Amino acid sequence: TTGKEAGVNEDSKLYAASILKLAYLYYAQDKINQGEYTLDSSFKYIPEVNSFPGSYKPEGSGSLPKKEDNKEYSLQQLITKVTKESDNVAHNILGYYVTNQSDGA
Repeated sequence: TTGKEAGVNEDSKLYAASILKLAYLYYAQDKINQGEYTLDSSFKYIPEVNSFPGSYKPEGSGSLPKKEDNKEYSLQQLITKVTKESDNVAHNILGYYVTNQSDGA
């Protein structure tokens, strides 16, 4: 190696607001790989999904309703919303059900 480095804004501090969403996506994929869920598995959007420790404020990014609607959303829909829109509500639904935050409710 040459020992040389290159960077763009390498001295800038960045706020990693949604980085935690990657862990939830990874965990969801792991559950799919283990056969616990499929992309067709569905989860109901209830009030509790926005109030567990680690949930994001629903008012943030994304197109899912900001207030619970008691509708079912497939795992495929939730993963797509998190990856394409950084949807906070989709993240919260994943967190509540897929990562077992609902066990404490």
